[in-house]
Amino acid sequence: MIKQFLPLLALLVLALPLWGAGLPTYYISTTSQEVQLISSQEGKLLVVSTTETGQQTLSGFQLSVNEAGQGQVLYLAKDKKILLEKLIISPLPTFEPVTLYSGFEPITNQLLVTTEGAVYFQAGAFNYLMVKPTWSQGYSQPRMLSGNLKPQKIYRQDNLWFYVPIEATNESRAIFFPNPPPPIISSLKQSGFSLEASIILPYRADQRVTLQSDSLSTAEAVVTSLSQEAIIILTLPTKEGEYFFQARTDDGFTQSPLSAIKTWAVDKTPPKIILASTSREVSSLESFSLEVAVNEPGTLTVNGTTKEVVDKQAWLIKLRAGINLITIEAKDYSKNSAQISKEVIYSPLANNFVFQKPAKNYWVKPGATLLVQAKLLTPPLWLTDESEGSIYCNQQLLAEPAIFDLSTNEASALIKLPDNLPEGENTIRLLFHSQSGSLEGTTSFFIDKSSPKLASQTVFTNQTKSLSLNLTDAGSGVDPTALLFTLKGTTLESITTTETGTLTLNLKYPLSAGSYEANLVARDKSGNIGPATKLVVVVDQLPPKITLATYESEVYTDKLTLQGTLEELSLAALKVTVNNRFLTQSKPGQSFQQTIQLDPGKNLVSILATDQAGNTTEIKFSVTANFSAAGVLVNDCSNGPNPFSPANGETTYITYNLAATPVTIRAMIFDLNGVMVWQKQLAASSSGALSWNGFDHFGQLVDRGVYPYLMEFTSGSAREIKRGKIAVN
Repeated sequence: MIKQFLPLLALLVLALPLWGAGLPTYYISTTSQEVQLISSQEGKLLVVSTTETGQQTLSGFQLSVNEAGQGQVLYLAKDKKILLEKLIISPLPTFEPVTLYSGFEPITNQLLVTTEGAVYFQAGAFNYLMVKPTWSQGYSQPRMLSGNLKPQKIYRQDNLWFYVPIEATNESRAIFFPNPPPPIISSLKQSGFSLEASIILPYRADQRVTLQSDSLSTAEAVVTSLSQEAIIILTLPTKEGEYFFQARTDDGFTQSPLSAIKTWAVDKTPPKIILASTSREVSSLESFSLEVAVNEPGTLTVNGTTKEVVDKQAWLIKLRAGINLITIEAKDYSKNSAQISKEVIYSPLANNFVFQKPAKNYWVKPGATLLVQAKLLTPPLWLTDESEGSIYCNQQLLAEPAIFDLSTNEASALIKLPDNLPEGENTIRLLFHSQSGSLEGTTSFFIDKSSPKLASQTVFTNQTKSLSLNLTDAGSGVDPTALLFTLKGTTLESITTTETGTLTLNLKYPLSAGSYEANLVARDKSGNIGPATKLVVVVDQLPPKITLATYESEVYTDKLTLQGTLEELSLAALKVTVNNRFLTQSKPGQSFQQTIQLDPGKNLVSILATDQAGNTTEIKFSVTANFSAAGVLVNDCSNGPNPFSPANGETTYITYNLAATPVTIRAMIFDLNGVMVWQKQLAASSSGALSWNGFDHFGQLVDRGVYPYLMEFTSGSAREIKRGKIAVN
């Protein structure tokens, strides 16, 4: 509350009572020579300053209470020499000056400051408003207001600003500011469990930047007018998947629209390391070549040496005599890591043996008979013809000896494998020794205990002369030559395809649409035979039928809800894309409802249904999303000539063709910093044109460059915005 008194001696006293326990009442006393700030509670003079301080003249003192309940003084300071005028606010009781605005246009004494952090003033022929955003300690840059605004009160409600004019004490009017363009999310970068977003701002100003996602909490950052980029860091979710992000800005006056969507896939699955050789082997060479492959790009570290890798990489490792343990670690670009180790035994004599059998990646059943055959490149003199050696399987000594044939320099043995060997990789060790020395070599083979498995006992196909079976075998692989498949009492011939685990059966006679009973017996390459399995074969060549509910071809929001039904019992997937951007893949069902995110302007939507037989149906249509339009007031709005040269006397025109009349039109032209340089308002208008000669509010010719403009059309409760750009040469 501000009270004004006019006692004798032309003394002006302003009193600001601050209610509450222990809060003083402040008084400002001004004469033509001095300014006094007095605390009535303490009964003493706190500040004494003259109105003529050096080159400055102080005037227009106003007391108010800020949003924190503290006293503050708003006043003007005019430099008498260079005629620079400043608007200054000082908190109480320190009276430290903070300059809010400075310029050469005269500032009138018609000042207004509110408890919600708004400061209104007039400079020259124009009105200005500055606000103190809730997220900032300081004030915003001044915004120029349109019209002959004479407020007695300014307040904020639901993030909008309103004023009460002097002539209408019970009427509140909104203060409109043009929305700035949306920011741009230039990059997303993952670091550990955090995601760093770099956001390019549309203009330089003190503003708050907010980053939001479809499933993560909102994060924000406050930037100053010195920066046009914001960095925001979010904690990544624990669930893998694709997430979308959007950003918007807030300068205390208005909020920008949401930015374009930026997506990021969260990956927490470690990479897979694939060795070209077995995890244990013997080398006769001191330099050992190691080849490692990974299933996704990243880095590979082998014994402390790191290399970038796309799919595979090779290392040359120097071995020491005996056992060498090689540690291999893979990291993808999401910082997921996996680690394995490989054991290499370096023995120059031991690995003169070159194993010919068992072959590399050889699979057998437990208890099978295995031929071991190895050639010795340079046999020592003590190794004679028909010398006997020992055979070890996983450190277990076998009964069968190995016999060396001097004529061929080969050692061989026919061994029966133990029944209790573990599934997977096992080792064979060949050893010859005498008092003169010893020779040994190691190789590996694989044990397969499992028979092939059929993924599903119902097989769908849309082919009439062939049938694909999804058979998997964790070990040696399916043997297509031993597959027994009967359909309608006829055994079918099978051939392998390029797809792992899939076999294609050639049908002697074509099948018509329908269901058929079949029998399958499968065997793998190690001889494991699976049980006889009954299955159903469904021949289906009818594509799924999609019935889509009615939708609008033009919407005024950024979302669209799709509803429909599917006439397909064996649906495999329903995939929805917008502008070739994959959005969602729904689970099978007879009906669907999906809300999709739209981009501004024209959106190409695709709905693709696939059944289990491989038949597909796709519906494509377009939806135009007009985020800002709330009605149809204007058919067309454009400008020309563009570019134009006001320095050469040229004028540009903004023409508009209205769909409804009468319409109130407000035209605003801005520079690239978001500052309004020119505006004009027309009431009860019809189709026509506005002209601009390239001069700003101050009568100054604008600089060369690009000037965005905004045309606001209103009629009753309907409001429509059109935007464009003017190039000045």
